[in-house]
Amino acid sequence: MLDHVKREHPTWKDDPNILITKNDAAMSLLHFISTTQVLIADKETFDTDKLLLVYLDAKQNITMQGRMEITEERLDQLAVDWGQGAQPSELFREGALGEGYLVNSEPGKQLYQWTKQDLEDDPTLAVSRAVDGVSHMEV
Repeated sequence: MLDHVKREHPTWKDDPNILITKNDAAMSLLHFISTTQVLIADKETFDTDKLLLVYLDAKQNITMQGRMEITEERLDQLAVDWGQGAQPSELFREGALGEGYLVNSEPGKQLYQWTKQDLEDDPTLAVSRAVDGVSHMEV
């Protein structure tokens, strides 16, 4: 999945957190470790009619946060999704990662367990070398 994200987003080195936000497996992992969801009505909520939804891990660190529409149906669906372990798609598609779960943060490094090579390799080079008859092992 990591190589797929790198190929789909060739500028990933400019923003390595794309490796998380565009990676379904990483986003599922973030959702899995989230133990609490908090809905916050702040000033922006009253200006935009969107609540701030914050997901927290067991140590109360923010894993993901974003805004969602305020409708009775959406709030009901949020409760059902949480009970079934489903991600609220708009949050996990458009939300922001918590600082502790960025690629280069300590909790992030422990969670994703990507190696230095994972974060340096360019999968498009490996593919082009294989096409040219040179395997990745020979390079």
